[in-house]
Amino acid sequence: MSVSQLLATSLLITVSACSAVFAGQCEKHSGYARAGLIELYTSEGCSSCPPADRWLRTLVPNVLSAEEVVPLAFHVDYWDRLGWRDRFANPAYTARQYDYAKVSGSAYVFTPQVILAGRNFQAWANSGSVRQAVRSARTVAPDASIVLRQQSVRANKVEFEVRAQLRQDVNFSDAHIYAALFQNGLVSDVGKGENSGSRLQHDYVVRGLLTSNAVDRSGQIIFKDHFILPDDAQVAAMGLAVFVQDARTGVVLQAVAAPLCVAGK
Repeated sequence: MSVSQLLATSLLITVSACSAVFAGQCEKHSGYARAGLIELYTSEGCSSCPPADRWLRTLVPNVLSAEEVVPLAFHVDYWDRLGWRDRFANPAYTARQYDYAKVSGSAYVFTPQVILAGRNFQAWANSGSVRQAVRSARTVAPDASIVLRQQSVRANKVEFEVRAQLRQDVNFSDAHIYAALFQNGLVSDVGKGENSGSRLQHDYVVRGLLTSNAVDRSGQIIFKDHFILPDDAQVAAMGLAVFVQDARTGVVLQAVAAPLCVAGK
């Protein structure tokens, strides 16, 4: 079994424990414990990024379970000018990384960078440190609950609805829902730049990112939207990651992920 197949199997097993599948619709609820959102900022043009890409690919289930962590790989575009254009790079993901830099007071961004629950995490290469940080955070009750509903994929369209409820004693006036469409099992043969001649493999690659309006006075956010699948989409290798985050501070209140909803499965 390949790494990508193992990852997909692990995710599906975990999801089946707390998901409901209805006619043409799938539903996933966040857990009672806080899931750790891990964001890797990476690029195919960066020679120090492939080890981080491999680390993210094996994070589940080698280090943590799919119930404990929601991994995402954001490919940035500022390496593109150095000889190799990363087909997964998006200026919006670069802007997101710069937003984190502003929150932390940093004057620059870099790759590979790992963000855990909205904060820079330098010890990502140490499995014990990652496991300890995520599991320590899970001992604190999440500040939001999430319900993700998906319609079955049809005509290359992924329709979803997310309902998030903040804890009543928590005041996050700038809280938003973020929905990320991600894909596993991607391969690129790099012809130029620092990784020229390399075959790079990627999982959890963000192929689209959408953001809701801010929380209302009741502490609830309802977000309905859709993604159009990219031309190279493989539905069986894709999923939705949804998280609630304070846009001002970067604090992640809760996260959840699920495979794309497919009719008859």
